Amino acid sequence: MREHTDQLYGALLSFEGKPGEYQIAYIGALRHELEDITKDFEQLLAKDLPTLNESLKSKGQPTISPPPAKVAVSETEFSSARAEVPAFLD
Repeated sequence: MREHTDQLYGALLSFEGKPGEYQIAYIGALRHELEDITKDFEQLLAKDLPTLNESLKSKGQPTISPPPAKVAVSETEFSSARAEVPAFLD
């Protein structure tokens, strides 16, 4: 997934025109793939992690905490409409 996203990002940055139809279709395919991966991961957290943690507890080992639902990358929000430059880059 990361490699495909990187290829698409590079293709979009290397051309100054609007994205081609194949690139827009590629974005849709990557979104669908991300949704599938997210569902699989949520199922793992809901079903498999509690079972694993019970087994770890019974053996006196520390449990595994699930990651936060949303990770903040920075205090600045970026969007395709208008990207704000963080203060430290000014």
